Amino acid sequence: MNHALIIDARQQLRWHQRLFSDTSTAMMWGIWLLLWRPVLIFTWVMSVKHPAALLHFLNMASFEDYMTALFSAVAALLLWSTLPSHKVKNPVARTLDDYASHFGIQPEQIEAGRAQSICVVHHDDQGRIIRIEST
Repeated sequence: MNHALIIDARQQLRWHQRLFSDTSTAMMWGIWLLLWRPVLIFTWVMSVKHPAALLHFLNMASFEDYMTALFSAVAALLLWSTLPSHKVKNPVARTLDDYASHFGIQPEQIEAGRAQSICVVHHDDQGRIIRIEST
């Protein structure tokens, strides 16, 4: 018995949903790593160059933009990680009586229609099922 805390329901998603999820996640991780480039340059400048170059780098407006984008990417990745768990839902099993009461027809008509390979479904003007004719 598996007692893992992480629920992996990826096999219940369709292939194109998994492909979109994996591709967009990889792209966001790539952008997130690319946004770390100014921090690495900042560290290199701080360790190699003298403080005058460091002050010039700190006064650049783009550094704040990079940091804003970096933390926005972190927030987007954290939000994105919660999406797949909300997409997969286990449907509630419906009974024959549920279908009969929903469509307003007798359960015997539904059973007869299921038993036949061909049946005719009659609808009213609003599109509701009014009768199932088994042949």
